[in-house]
Amino acid sequence: MASSLLTQRGLSHLSSSRISLSKPRKAIGPCGVSLTGLRRHGSQTLNVSSFELMRFQRGEELRWARQEGGRGVVLCRVKVDTQKEGDGGEVPEMDDPVRSVKQVALWVMAAVYTSYLFLLPYAPGDPVWAISQATITGVLNLSFNFFYVLPLANILGFHLLEAAVVHPADEALFNFVLGWALLFAPLIFTDRKRDRFPWSLDVFWLASMFLTNTFLIPYMAIRLNKSPDSPRNSLLQPASGLQRSFTNGARVVAVTGAAVGLLSIVWFVIGRPTEGFGDLAERWSYWIDTVSKDRPTYAFIWDLCCYTVFQPWLIGDNLDNIRPESKELVAKLRFLPYVGLVAYCWGLDTTEDAKLQ
Repeated sequence: MASSLLTQRGLSHLSSSRISLSKPRKAIGPCGVSLTGLRRHGSQTLNVSSFELMRFQRGEELRWARQEGGRGVVLCRVKVDTQKEGDGGEVPEMDDPVRSVKQVALWVMAAVYTSYLFLLPYAPGDPVWAISQATITGVLNLSFNFFYVLPLANILGFHLLEAAVVHPADEALFNFVLGWALLFAPLIFTDRKRDRFPWSLDVFWLASMFLTNTFLIPYMAIRLNKSPDSPRNSLLQPASGLQRSFTNGARVVAVTGAAVGLLSIVWFVIGRPTEGFGDLAERWSYWIDTVSKDRPTYAFIWDLCCYTVFQPWLIGDNLDNIRPESKELVAKLRFLPYVGLVAYCWGLDTTEDAKLQ
């Protein structure tokens, strides 16, 4: 249907704030027109085979639309690959050796993470094949107190369910990591290279959030794969209900993540003051000792390190998703662990999607 719509004449002039192609590009898509070597044309419209359309570019996705009944209607979405000049002609994006090195390094990192933290006995605590009942109980208790819902409810006088009594240092680290994982949802669901991930993004993120953060490293490697080069594969899959909820509600995610992060810091310092967990010095000493003996706690530290590295990388690749007035601030804050991702979620531009659906 997209192809037939694109062959119609008399499409209205539509403006776009994202007409920027400084280098020749090769577009692969089902639009039924040649999109090779496109450059800026006119003021804010592009002419394709004599038909003027609105073009929205978000990273490597082009959206072609026309005006219909006072609103923009998407005709099709296509992928574009940045081309580089080299000896003998154009070089595809993924032939860049730097990207290949990054991808190999990420797969090695994933293998080390999985084997060292799950299988081998060398890290602190028990490997997964020899996990103790105490470790299982501890993880279940932490999960029971997810995002401090039950502890806070008990403090407010609601005792329908009693929160598990867990050391506040453990609760703080657990919920801080999960709060950060929550903030990654809008970023991953709007990642310009998400179409290179061949499986369900919903399942991937849910597994990362509620099972293990191991999945994020392979995702970072897979998103460096070569772009789909067939018209059939060049279209981004329609967003699921979960993805739309997190992207359209990105500001709610930002507020929730920020609240959980701040509360985790406060909880570490003064949480459960009447239950004998000591002052800040005692809590810090307990936490350092636990990191050296408990496998889940030790793994959470690895997760924090991974998030610190991947956050600015992913945000930097997706700054086109940010509202123009917030882009400069997000570009600067992306290097601040946790804070940068709160800024991305808060500044995520969903208005364009709303107009074009």
